[in-house]
Amino acid sequence: MPQTSTQITLDLPQLAENGALVPITVSSQLRNTRDILILVDGNPQPLAACFSFPDGTEAFAATRIRLAHSGTVYVAVRTEQGLFATSRAIEVTVGGCG
Repeated sequence: MPQTSTQITLDLPQLAENGALVPITVSSQLRNTRDILILVDGNPQPLAACFSFPDGTEAFAATRIRLAHSGTVYVAVRTEQGLFATSRAIEVTVGGCG
């Protein structure tokens, strides 16, 4: 089970009028961040994105994801010390997954 961390920043709107294109940015201040995974509960494919970072690289990612409906977006960060996570609820007016 991942540990909750305040060193992970997750930025996405609280309300998405269109679930087809929801902007999201994620950054990790955790040392030796290797991977950032973005997961969405309730989506047909829960894994929305995965980013890998080589040593010495800033752990920052910006993308757009699809959301089937309102729910929670989870971010998991893998480091040499283990797995860490954060999450945030989002409300979707029109779903973007079919």
